[in-house]
Amino acid sequence: MPLITVPGARTKFDETAFGRALEKVGEKADWVVLPDIVAGGMESLDFSLQWLERLQGFPQTLLLAVQDGMAPDDVRDLLSPAVGIFLGGSTEWKLQTMEAWGVLARRRNCYFHVGRVNSARRIAMCSAAGASSFDGTSVTRFANTLPRLDAALSFAGEQKDLFDLSYQHLQETPYDCRWPARQCGKLR
Repeated sequence: MPLITVPGARTKFDETAFGRALEKVGEKADWVVLPDIVAGGMESLDFSLQWLERLQGFPQTLLLAVQDGMAPDDVRDLLSPAVGIFLGGSTEWKLQTMEAWGVLARRRNCYFHVGRVNSARRIAMCSAAGASSFDGTSVTRFANTLPRLDAALSFAGEQKDLFDLSYQHLQETPYDCRWPARQCGKLR
């Protein structure tokens, strides 16, 4: 079994615990993220694909976690209304590639979720990228951030980005997903 990164430690993936959670709340969930390896690149994709095969036919939408080192062409053919994108990975990579994943989600008509969104700036980025949803733990740790983040969410909902691709015809959405030529200082 691959090692899964947990803040402050590396641990083996607990397949039994995941199975129990899936049985307990999986059918009531809006979506389920396929098991992955944080910032694990193609190794993470290989691991997630094993779970995609096992959970095929699951009644909820499954999200494939995209991580550092993955590109749209690595997952494009896997995506559909039943299989969406969970943008994970390192912070630098996530922020640099968020728009491209949003474009891909639009082209493939799939759900797009962004993890670790804990600032007004990132909420605005999610909105501009066309994210379906996002999560973050800032408010659970620092309650004083709630008013600022709530205001950012309201603003993003009311004040749409003029360059948001949802305003364009799907045929005008770039197939290359505006993928950056440089990712985190490396040529791709």
